[in-house]
Amino acid sequence: WEGVPPLGRGGSWVDLALDPDREVAPSCLLLADASILSHADISIDQYLSFIDQRLAGSGAKSGKPHTVIGGLTLGGQSYVDGTVAKLKSCGLVFESTSVSALVAQGAEPYADEMEITGIAEGGVVTHLDGQPAIERITEISEREDRPSGELFLGLKVDDAAVDHSQLDRSGRPEYLIRKLIARTDSGACVLMGGVSNDDVLEEGQTCKLHIFSRPSVLKQLREAAEADLQAHSGRPPDAAFI
Repeated sequence: WEGVPPLGRGGSWVDLALDPDREVAPSCLLLADASILSHADISIDQYLSFIDQRLAGSGAKSGKPHTVIGGLTLGGQSYVDGTVAKLKSCGLVFESTSVSALVAQGAEPYADEMEITGIAEGGVVTHLDGQPAIERITEISEREDRPSGELFLGLKVDDAAVDHSQLDRSGRPEYLIRKLIARTDSGACVLMGGVSNDDVLEEGQTCKLHIFSRPSVLKQLREAAEADLQAHSGRPPDAAFI
């Protein structure tokens, strides 16, 4: 467990991970400072996957899976028990409470799928459908039927590599959403934070523009909450954290 924030209030990661007899599998909500992205030897996905794998056997006899979810904090400090967190990550561990994680990307697919026909290092897409990336994106985004909102690029996930239990409940193809943050003089586009080692970015890959908007976030959260309510026989949650 080296590198993982220590549990406070007398808690132990080791004890938590090695107890298959728990009535409720433990769940974790982890927040990491955005500076963690600058560490070449770790990504937030790898960090969460490590904890996810280590907790896999805890509470196994309960028959209910544990939950590990997390994200990045931006533009401010994190506080733990009323004091500023000194580590680059912090969070909450729920030992005896069942937790459901509902995720809404807030980005709706728009227009036709495209093919990535040119890439460069650092999460740079140079060409789409044989055209300079920005030229192709501008061509699509200036259509009269374009909804209002911010443009994102969705990288289509290889269906063979998808955990189907985590697919979008609406049944749409699953996309890995990345924000478009810059353009180069040659007409290439840069994806937010680059593309991590866990992402796949290669020529021939299918992608699609997405439009992010607040109404989409609320719509997706409502759909996810309604599905979760049905999964729990109509019983509402005791608490919710957004």
